[in-house]
Amino acid sequence: MSKIFQELQGNYGTKFINKWKIGQTLADGQDAGIVNARRVWAEKLSGFADNPEAIGETLKALPDEVPDLPQFLNLCRESAKRLQLAKPALQH
Repeated sequence: MSKIFQELQGNYGTKFINKWKIGQTLADGQDAGIVNARRVWAEKLSGFADNPEAIGETLKALPDEVPDLPQFLNLCRESAKRLQLAKPALQH
């Protein structure tokens, strides 16, 4: 999850981080909102554990505006469909 957040922050800068930041610092120095966002995103994206390529493809073709979690999930689903269609049919 950290890698995904790093990639999104790298693409969108503070627009991405500020979307989740709440200004409440935890004992380890991290922002509570970002920690919570990472946890929720990890939970929701766990459905792609068998298809991490869908997340990778999504990260390669990000929209101009910072996606929220439902938007990112939809982008990952679309990537998964495209990847599935691109696979050659299995021969029996």
